[in-house]
Amino acid sequence: MIKTPGSPDDSFAFTNINYDPGTAMLIGAGVNAGSQIMAGNAAMKAGRYQQAMHERNATILENKSDIALQKGKDNIDVFNQAFDRHQSSTELAYMKSGVRMEGTPLEVLEYQLGEAEIQRLSLEYDAAVNSYDFLEQSAIERSSGEYSMYQARSQRAASYISAAGTMVGAFAQKSILDTQAANQAEIIKNQNQNAAEIIRQQSISNGIITDKIFNNQIDMIDLINKNQRTLININKANSLAFINEGYAAIP
Repeated sequence: MIKTPGSPDDSFAFTNINYDPGTAMLIGAGVNAGSQIMAGNAAMKAGRYQQAMHERNATILENKSDIALQKGKDNIDVFNQAFDRHQSSTELAYMKSGVRMEGTPLEVLEYQLGEAEIQRLSLEYDAAVNSYDFLEQSAIERSSGEYSMYQARSQRAASYISAAGTMVGAFAQKSILDTQAANQAEIIKNQNQNAAEIIRQQSISNGIITDKIFNNQIDMIDLINKNQRTLININKANSLAFINEGYAAIP
């Protein structure tokens, strides 16, 4: 069985790691800030991908715009060739029939030239409209890509600001906790000093009382000894006086 740091019987369990509240709070804030930064970076990657896709679509549409213009020119060239052949056939038919190129035949040819010019302009206009539509779609795609990047930058900036706010708030809270801990330590230090001073003063007072008691005891002993010596001297004097009186009474 493979043991992990989370295993109950593993000596290296995360629950055995002790941190002070301020450090634990900073670690949690760092993890939170890191996740916020990662989210911002992920948003930027997604924004770049979306912008690249929109840019690709815009490039394709721009190519379609160029193709539409070129197709319009090709259609005009094809029409011109077909019209030239038709016009030549009409003129040749008039000539073979002996009709002079004046009056109605000439008006017919001029009318056909006018209609041909209108058709050319119509083909050119259709090509320009198609090309413009593709260019407009291309611009929309490119704008969408820019907007995607704007959103990504906004999300990244918001995540960075949030991460910074998280860390600043954590450091501020840690500073408050450190200040409170320092104040509590100073209070305890003062209490210990006061207690030590009280004990010292009590010891001094107890010493003075003990010295007075000892001195009083000595004085009492001296007084007792003095009284005893006085009694001894009185007894001695009385005994000597009694002896002297006995000797004096002998004839």
